[in-house]
Amino acid sequence: MFTKLFKKDESPDNAKSTEPALPPAPDKGPWEEQLRAAAGNDEALLSVAKSAPFIDIKHAAVQALASEEALKLAEREFRNHDRRVHREAKQRWETKVAEREARTEAGKLIDAAAALAQEANIPANRLVELDRAWHALNLALLDDVQNASYAAIWTKLTTMTRERGDQQLWIKRWLAEANRALTQFHTICAPVARGEKERIELTTAGVAVEASLSASRIAGEVATTSPMMVNLQITLQAALQLAADTEHRLTFLESLPASTAGTEAASWRALAVIEDVKVAAALDARFEQWQRVQTEARQARSAEVKKHANEQSQAARQVRIEDILAPLSQAENALTGGHLAEAIEHLRKVDEAVQSVKADKTLQARIEAVQGEVARLKGWQHWGGGRVREDLALEAEALAKASVAVKLPIKAHTDAIENLRERWKELDKLGGATNRTLWNKFDGALKTAYLPVAVHLAKLKAVREENLEVRNKLIAGLDGVVLADATRDEVQDWRALGRTLEQFQTDWRKLGPIEHTVPHKARKALEARLKTATERLDAPLRETRHIEQLKRETLIERGKVLAADSAGRDVITKVRELQTEWQQHAKALPLARHEENKLWAAFKAATDAVFTQRDAAHATRDAELKTHQIAKEALIARLAMLTADTPSAELKRVLGDIDREWRATGEAPRAIAAKLDAAFRTSRDAAQRHLAGSAKRVWYSTCDALSAKLSICEEIEAAVPATAATDIESRWQSAGALPATWDQALHARFKAGTGNSANGATAQSPDALNSALLQLEAALNIESPPAFQAARRELKLRALKNAMEARQSAGVAAADIDRWLAETFGFARPDEISRQRLGMITAALREGSHRSV
Repeated sequence: MFTKLFKKDESPDNAKSTEPALPPAPDKGPWEEQLRAAAGNDEALLSVAKSAPFIDIKHAAVQALASEEALKLAEREFRNHDRRVHREAKQRWETKVAEREARTEAGKLIDAAAALAQEANIPANRLVELDRAWHALNLALLDDVQNASYAAIWTKLTTMTRERGDQQLWIKRWLAEANRALTQFHTICAPVARGEKERIELTTAGVAVEASLSASRIAGEVATTSPMMVNLQITLQAALQLAADTEHRLTFLESLPASTAGTEAASWRALAVIEDVKVAAALDARFEQWQRVQTEARQARSAEVKKHANEQSQAARQVRIEDILAPLSQAENALTGGHLAEAIEHLRKVDEAVQSVKADKTLQARIEAVQGEVARLKGWQHWGGGRVREDLALEAEALAKASVAVKLPIKAHTDAIENLRERWKELDKLGGATNRTLWNKFDGALKTAYLPVAVHLAKLKAVREENLEVRNKLIAGLDGVVLADATRDEVQDWRALGRTLEQFQTDWRKLGPIEHTVPHKARKALEARLKTATERLDAPLRETRHIEQLKRETLIERGKVLAADSAGRDVITKVRELQTEWQQHAKALPLARHEENKLWAAFKAATDAVFTQRDAAHATRDAELKTHQIAKEALIARLAMLTADTPSAELKRVLGDIDREWRATGEAPRAIAAKLDAAFRTSRDAAQRHLAGSAKRVWYSTCDALSAKLSICEEIEAAVPATAATDIESRWQSAGALPATWDQALHARFKAGTGNSANGATAQSPDALNSALLQLEAALNIESPPAFQAARRELKLRALKNAMEARQSAGVAAADIDRWLAETFGFARPDEISRQRLGMITAALREGSHRSV
């Protein structure tokens, strides 16, 4: 039971035997000289190893061998003897073989990697197999040159693979973008040619096609190595040519005159031929429509001229009759309304018209009736007009006094003055004599009443002039804004231009409505300047914003595509890139607020859909990880419930179950996984300590029982038999169980001490006790008393000699130690030195092993 602890194998028979003195050891000097002389010569070293009588010389000679063949011969030579030398030779030979095979295989892998680097396409599986085969080698056996060569070639291969992968990815993305731009271009080209959509959309699509073509040209060598890219470049160039020809023909259509059709057809046919059949047909249809419209217009004008000539003669008389009827009807209406002066004027026109055409009897009767009524009313006019004018003069004087005495509302005061003058004019229309003195009185009073109105209007005029000056300055500020010249490669700051226009509009609105704050005479000129100044800046800004709006709509479509493929690879990264691109566009040129908000809402809905789906997936994953966390925490809690009092069998069973369940449980949340693993290891280590402590407690219990029974035996042997304790038997039974050999020896000693032995005490030799104690001290590595040091050395020499002669280990068997312990425990009444030595042995036993005996 102590073999692994003490590693010795000397039997008591060897300890007791007496051997003759060892012969003197031979001299190593000549052999060491031979070993040094043979250095570097494998044959000489092998000869020294075979003939040398010393193990260390043999071992050193084998260690100095360098070639694989010599080591193989050494391994065969010492296979059946000198195990230490054979083990060294075998290990070094196997190392040499492994080194040769590893370097040979490494050379093949390096050659394969070099050949792979010369291939146009590097398969990823071959690259992985190559690296896996290299790392399967024992790299410590390779030389530095091979390691450096492989590292250089591997770096070259990975760089080439990454670069080619990036090129392929770029080509794939460019092909997708270019095809998308071509599709959009061909989708928009025909509707623009038919006039169903604006030309700006064709311009925008052409810009996208040109951008794709420019990107492929920048790629350089990448483009020339891809046939698909070369073909697509040709298609893009054809699309750009189609866009230019279409734009040219649209410009020609827009410049056609509205009323002539001369050489336009010849000019149209002279334009460049458009390859796209649909676009060419649409443009030709629009030109033919223009020709039909011009032809129909000419025909309509000719028919109108003929009709007018036919009707002119018939309508001449009717026109002259109408010239009489119109003023006659007006005169009748004026008389009905009491306007005598207007009736007289209309009647004069009737008289003039009658001179050119003869009126019939009915018309003549109507004329005479009007003339009679006019004559009758003239008599009443002179009397009524004077009385009313006097009343108006009195009202005007009262209004003049009121304007001086109190502060009147200007608007009501002005309306009152205008009302009096309108009433005076109405009297003039009715006719009748006018008193000059009365008119001067009326007019002077109204002029006095108008003074505060004039003051107010002067102030208002000054304010309007000041407002006009401020507005002119604002327009001058707009006129001072310089637009970038595209021919000079200047870049326009559209964001700053938009802010300038917005600030102008804000400042302009603060000045109030133009019809109420600007002099009437300057209003038309101001509005013209405003329109010119704003249109100069707003037109290119609107066009740019329209293009920018189309780009935003493209981003929205891309976001919807990502939302539809939310489970794809790198979707979140693409969404982040899309959001960054949106922010760049928004910073470069904000759109109108309502358009910006509408587009942003659509874009945010598309991107939020991606994040919503991702959050749902994460929530599911988090729930799964939370379930795993709860399961792991439950297992840790079960481990924590195990205590030192738990039976060892249950400890082993529970530990096995928990280990299986822990391995079967999935991953926990990353934030707490390390803590759970640490807690599990801590709890499991504690349970393992409980399990180990159970065996230790059993061993300690055995050692306590041994000490108790030794003490009982010593008490019995020290006391007089008649005075022995009556309860000694019960103490012996309750002391605990011991191993069979120990218990048998102690029980015999106990019975002999109590006088209950049937055979009586057996004679014991102190030499046997000392020999057993010495063997135990040597086996347990305990210091022997000074008196026994010589015997201890002799015991050690005998053990070494026996081991060398028997060619086996000098370890001590556990059965021998058990037998020696039984002999010492069963020795009655030992002397004080033996008792002390036995005490040190029992103490060493208690601390030396926990295994049950």
